[in-house]
Order: sequence, then C-alpha cells, then structure tokens
Amino acid sequence: MDTNTAFTPSNVQIDLMQHALGISEHNRNDIYRNYFYVDGRHSHWDELVTHGYATVQKAPAFTSGGVTYHCTERGRIAAICAIPEPEKLTGGKQKYNEYLRSECCESFAEWLGIEVPERDYCYWGEDDGKVRLRSSRATGEYCKTLKDAKASYKAALKAKKEGAYVYY
Repeated sequence: MDTNTAFTPSNVQIDLMQHALGISEHNRNDIYRNYFYVDGRHSHWDELVTHGYATVQKAPAFTSGGVTYHCTERGRIAAICAIPEPEKLTGGKQKYNEYLRSECCESFAEWLGIEVPERDYCYWGEDDGKVRLRSSRATGEYCKTLKDAKASYKAALKAKKEGAYVYY
C-alpha cells in the first residue's frame, strides 16, 4: 500500500466507492453497506487498494468465487466529500418533496387543497361525444378535444375572475 504519493481518485473510482457504500447525492448520511463484489479483479479498485482507499478480500463461500472490495476510512471520507452539496430547494420544491414523503392517495393538486376540475362528457344532442371541464369555480364549454376543453375552462376561470363570467 503506497500512501505517500499524491493520488486523487478519479470520478469513476469515486462513483465505485459511493456505490459500494450505498450513498449518493440523494442519500448522503445513511451508509448501509461497504462492499463491491466482482468475479475477478477490477483495475480501478486495485488502484484504490494500492493507495489505501480500499481493501480486497476473497469473496464469501456462497458466491462463485471472485473478490469483494471494501472502502477504508480514507475511502469513505473521499466518497462522502465528493458528494455535491444538496441544491437549495424553492418553496414549491420543498412542498412537492413533502408531498412525496407523505403517505396519501391524493393527487398533488388535491393534497395542496386545489379543487381539480372534473371531466364532463356529453352523450346526447349536438354536443354528443364532446367533453368539458367543470368545478365549483367555473365551467367550460363542450369541445371536441380535451385540449380545447381545458382552454375553454381556463377562459371561463379568467372571465369569472374579471367579473364577466357567463353561466352555462
């Protein structure tokens, strides 16, 4: 083991150590393993072993041979320090992450308390086969496509907000 020469692990080697430790930019603090199994030898890992960032051992008997590499304390520190700082989340991203962590069966809009418009399909008369969006806030016109129905609903919302809402 040569720890006296200046050596900086490559990006590939950093990625391998992070994978062995089970860490990433999304999981910075929970090191739940420390091994990397290969059938033969691995040149990137062997260089890490040479410079004191990892150790190598014969793989457990239940495997088909090979070796396992393990990060040393020096390797753990290098892998953790190479993880980029988490991005500063805006209020909206914080809310969305909170929603993802919550155990609910609602859509994001419903979780936020936004009334989601319902699709209303017509099966009679001149509007047969058409769709509109409606909610307690506004009702759009029957349209041939959902895209057009959405545009009509948004126009009805805007008209209601401006005080010129037309009731259907």
